[in-house]
Amino acid sequence: MTSDMRFAVLAALVLLSSCRNKSKLDEDRGAQVDALWALAPDKIELGIVASPRAVGLGLRALDAARDAIKQPDLELAKPQLDALLHSMFGSETATPEDAGFARDRAFALFVVDDGVLSVMPIGNRDKFMAARKGKRGSAEDTIETNTCRQLGAHYWCATQPTLFDRIGKGSLRGKLEEAGARGDAELFMVGVPLLGQNAGELMIAAQIEPGQVSLHGRWIGQPDGPLAQLVGIAAPRPDTNGASGFVALNVAPLLANAPAVPIAGGITFEQLAKSLAGPVTATIPAGSVDLQAFAQLTDPKPAQTIIDNCQDVGTFFKLAEQQAPGACRIVLEGTNHLELDAWVEGNTLRLGAKKGPRPAGKPGGMTQFGRELGNGDWSAAFWGRGTMLNLATIKPATSDPPREVALGVHAMALVNELGVGARVDKDGLRFRAVMRTAWANPPAVVAKILPISGADIMTGKATEPAKAIAASAPGTPFAADFDAGQGGLMVPAAMAGFASAVVIPAVMRMFGGDDAPPPDEELPPPMGQADLVALLLRAYTQEAYPKWKADNPGKTCPASLAELAKDFGTEDPDLPLLKDPWGNDLVMKCDAKSFSVMSLGPDGKAGTEDDLRESTP
Repeated sequence: MTSDMRFAVLAALVLLSSCRNKSKLDEDRGAQVDALWALAPDKIELGIVASPRAVGLGLRALDAARDAIKQPDLELAKPQLDALLHSMFGSETATPEDAGFARDRAFALFVVDDGVLSVMPIGNRDKFMAARKGKRGSAEDTIETNTCRQLGAHYWCATQPTLFDRIGKGSLRGKLEEAGARGDAELFMVGVPLLGQNAGELMIAAQIEPGQVSLHGRWIGQPDGPLAQLVGIAAPRPDTNGASGFVALNVAPLLANAPAVPIAGGITFEQLAKSLAGPVTATIPAGSVDLQAFAQLTDPKPAQTIIDNCQDVGTFFKLAEQQAPGACRIVLEGTNHLELDAWVEGNTLRLGAKKGPRPAGKPGGMTQFGRELGNGDWSAAFWGRGTMLNLATIKPATSDPPREVALGVHAMALVNELGVGARVDKDGLRFRAVMRTAWANPPAVVAKILPISGADIMTGKATEPAKAIAASAPGTPFAADFDAGQGGLMVPAAMAGFASAVVIPAVMRMFGGDDAPPPDEELPPPMGQADLVALLLRAYTQEAYPKWKADNPGKTCPASLAELAKDFGTEDPDLPLLKDPWGNDLVMKCDAKSFSVMSLGPDGKAGTEDDLRESTP
């Protein structure tokens, strides 16, 4: 890929960003982008178009990023931003205007079978050529091996001149209506596999508002692989009254091959999975971090038996010291000692901070997008809103975190709403997504939010200043986010990998929060490599080998350990099923008397003290 192609791709990504200065949408989105799709060449493999409005918003997003990076704990990200700015404008200090860009011109990128054709938002060719170190001509400009020409209202660049003759020969006008809505920026791509081997067409329409990106998308193809299991599967509609976050899905396809591993009271994972109807919802009442989960049951007996034998559950979860009658109270490690009760209520398995009715959340927690996802017909959906600046329900850390941690916390605190809904049909997949940031607020509010550091957030020093900001700006998104708290962000944090209300408390504890265990409290040591090997060896001897014998009556030994490994139900080549952590092959021995599997240990030699072995009785 040439430098100009890399630049075009980077520019396309930036155009999907947001800005902090709100502008009215005066022109029809479809007409704007269709005027660009009409210019598409034939044999297109990838197309990205952005209206003049999207270009203006994208360039303002860069202005906002430059302003944000001045904050001490965000400065660590400056090298990455500088690299992007240098790629786009020829210098990390240059403005878009210095590089010849115009904020009111369209952008398009078309990748075809033998090159790239693009419409660049250029207002000054001389400055553009100077920034790109190109050669300015009277009718034609050159940048390395790329040729650029002004053709009608647009300034075009191509990796080879013959591509200019193909402009408009593959018009995609109206094609993106299939995405479900039109956007300020849109993407079309062919030959895209989605969690399987079957390829299809991908369409995404991004509607850009100040501080927010909302996506409508569709993949047209025949679902296969894991996606095929979701065809016809419907997620339940959660009770979103007073909620600031939720997740809804049907777990039936995920539990189809649950192992027969004992849990408690003689009930196995397989038996519990078969007793689940499938629909599962979890909600967060606004203003709290009280996770409320509901799993429908076809038969409550297996779950109730597990609850009645709560002491056996300690094999999998740490049990709370205080147990409530009729419930099993567990502690989720990795969070701020989050204790949850599990109990059976009629034909529903419940999970909550305290056994009893679902608590009412503060009113006003739901947004328009949250209601859309909560009331939609999806195969799976999650959504959450709030702010990490409200640490009222979380015990803060007592010392400042490392700069890298503070950077991540500060960056995540600028995200206030995140949600995704997806529906799988026989002819493909449809999805909706949104991300709203602090820049959805008026500039005066953003100016107050931005200086609040990641360290202040983790140590609880951010709560009072944030409360004052919210009180001074009633009616703003931030004021509603502050009321909602940070609990709603638990759902998108868990689903999207954000270290928010679930992970951040654990980091706080690690750096001296009030929930940190006292120095004299003994905690179980973390599992080492030898412990992991022992678990794997026991899995072979106690699970895989007995299952293999049951499936192969009359046989004594498998041909190899690889044959036996198939009984683990996975073909993932990254799982170390045949080697130990030290890179040595596991050794299988089998005869009519016994079956055993051995690791040679760290030294890789048999017959030494570090060998690990498990055998059948």
